Amino acid sequence: VTAKRGTKSITGDLDAMYQSAREHHAEPIAMTLPPWGAFQDYDAARHQITIDVNAWIRARASAEPPIRVVDVFAVLSCGDPNQLCADYAFKDRLHWNARGHEVLGQKLVFDEAIKQAIDPDGIMNPGKVVLADGYAAFE
Repeated sequence: VTAKRGTKSITGDLDAMYQSAREHHAEPIAMTLPPWGAFQDYDAARHQITIDVNAWIRARASAEPPIRVVDVFAVLSCGDPNQLCADYAFKDRLHWNARGHEVLGQKLVFDEAIKQAIDPDGIMNPGKVVLADGYAAFE
């Protein structure tokens, strides 16, 4: 987004990466763009591209074939669509600090635990997931 690229070129590149991953028998995991409004050249156009690219990424979860999506934006924004949450960012408000990485890691583990707890018929088996102190584990 900082290279003056538009939504179409960004999503086209992402789509090519997801396809390449599948061709190499890897499961792609798509992550939304985090808020980056503290960037010196951030403007309304870049904000809109971020919103559009993130909507496209989120839609991959229900596309065919579906892609696992991790919503980094939702985790790290704390409700402000332009800024990283102060608790999860270094002073520059662009880069994630250790707490930001920890919270995102917990989200990844939790999402995987939920995925593992759903049986092939799509029924949740909560006995397979143990949650403690914000972390998920398997029985």
